[in-house]
Order: sequence, then structure tokens, then C-alpha cells
Amino acid sequence: MRLHYIIVSKEDLLCRFVVDREGNRMGESISIDEDILIIKKGEKYLGVPLKHIEDSGEAIKIKGIIEWDRMEEMGEEWKKKSLDLMK
Repeated sequence: MRLHYIIVSKEDLLCRFVVDREGNRMGESISIDEDILIIKKGEKYLGVPLKHIEDSGEAIKIKGIIEWDRMEEMGEEWKKKSLDLMK
């Protein structure tokens, strides 16, 4: 079996729908903070390490088990940091 890898830039990951491993839409990617992809889901912000995502063509797919509490924590950290930069 031969594996194919597609190199994408971080900018290619922005403004894309994000889905879980079953294909359920989770939100939209809005930013990258170092190695964390930031996702807007309704009024919440979620963070996912880039090593846990893959580009499935139409959307960005999260690999592995989703830890909602940790994702919300990373998203809130990004939100606070972003608001501080705007002051």
C-alpha cells in the first residue's frame, strides 16, 4: 500500500468547515494560534492541536477522540489572548 501526503499551508485551513470523524459538522475554522486550530461553534470557540486534524478535501476532519472540555479551554484561552491584543 502506498501512502500519499498532501502538504497544505496553515492558510489553507482557515474558513473551512470542521467535522468529527463521523462527518458531523462541528463549526468553522477561523484562526491558527501557533499549533492550535481555532474553531467557531455557535457562540463558543474551540481549539484543536493541528496534529489532530486532517484535510479531507471538502472539510477539515478531527482525528481521534474529541475532548470537549479541553477544546473549549483552548478556545477560551485564544479568545482572551485575542481580546487582550485588541486593547
